[in-house]
Amino acid sequence: MKCFRVIVTAFLLTVLIIPVNSAIIKGEVYSWELKKVKAVVEINTTPVQRIVTENGTYEFVVPKGVYEIKAYSVDRELSCNETIVVKDNGTYRLDLILFPDMEYPINFTELDFNLDTGNNGINYIFPVLVAFVFVLVLAVVWRMRGRESLEEVSKEDELPEDLMQLLELLKNLGGRATQKELREKLGWSEAKLSLALTDLERRGLIVKYKKGRGNVIFLKI
Repeated sequence: MKCFRVIVTAFLLTVLIIPVNSAIIKGEVYSWELKKVKAVVEINTTPVQRIVTENGTYEFVVPKGVYEIKAYSVDRELSCNETIVVKDNGTYRLDLILFPDMEYPINFTELDFNLDTGNNGINYIFPVLVAFVFVLVLAVVWRMRGRESLEEVSKEDELPEDLMQLLELLKNLGGRATQKELREKLGWSEAKLSLALTDLERRGLIVKYKKGRGNVIFLKI
């Protein structure tokens, strides 16, 4: 009976002590195409903890300290290394993105981690990073399409010289100008400018917005 009490007491102490002196590191594992993958994830605790992410998620219980997390796909074609600093008890979220092995590996270590203080361990760094990359790609594509559109306008559509002159003026003015400002700089009549703007708007090269008694012209390419 005495032995049984000792075992129960030790068990209760273990249950009570572990949550107080430990933190949870968890997250999801993605390929560089942002798809969840089955991977091997390990952390350099003592002893080393290692799991296989059957559903693309992992979780470790660790004391305070600095840790290196390594992950690689089961076919070993994708991998990554991350470093995380556990400063306090709680839940730390670290999503892992696996990239093809290269001569100079890329380390996407997150420099700051949000401790779980009522947000269920949710970390917004990953979605913000994805949104930033998405916006950057859109900007590059839009710029490339703009250059291609300008080339198509000048080569294929063979715009008249006066329309090209109007487009160049809009471009030099930062892509936006009032109709009155354009007429003053070009020295055209109101009728000629209105006709030219209507032609460019029909071609999808500009947009006109009504403002007061006049129009504001925006360049689309």
